[in-house]
Amino acid sequence: MEGTIIDESGQLKYIHKVNRMHVNLSKTVYRLGTYMQQREKQSFILEPEAAPEGLLARKSTHVSESG
Repeated sequence: MEGTIIDESGQLKYIHKVNRMHVNLSKTVYRLGTYMQQREKQSFILEPEAAPEGLLARKSTHVSESG
């Protein structure tokens, strides 16, 4: 499951999953804490994330010679 959910302890958490070719590359769970409902919008800034590296992260490219 991906997205924002409330766990069994009542805390809000965000789950971010990265998949490539039906293989899980990464799964990160951010615990946002408990927030009371308020009239004004609330924001939570996550740290920047790097792109996946390695063999599964690379896209294959085929070059053909026309001649």
